[in-house]
Amino acid sequence: MACRTNRGCSRKYQALLQILPGLPGHIILVSNETGMGVAPLGELTRRYCDEAGRLHQAVALSCDRVILTVAGLPLNLKR
Repeated sequence: MACRTNRGCSRKYQALLQILPGLPGHIILVSNETGMGVAPLGELTRRYCDEAGRLHQAVALSCDRVILTVAGLPLNLKR
């Protein structure tokens, strides 16, 4: 799901967010948390972290449940 521009990312994000509610069954999404460490120095890496964070927030809004797991310990963020 690579995107080269903000506009390209936005279209792909919107497509994902539109299809998620209509999918049957329980959907489990797994992703890396990129915003809890040292801020990256490179522009491209910072952009990746920012884009991933925006996508995580948008997906979490549309989910019934959100669980952050750190060191094997689950933290319920949304029930």
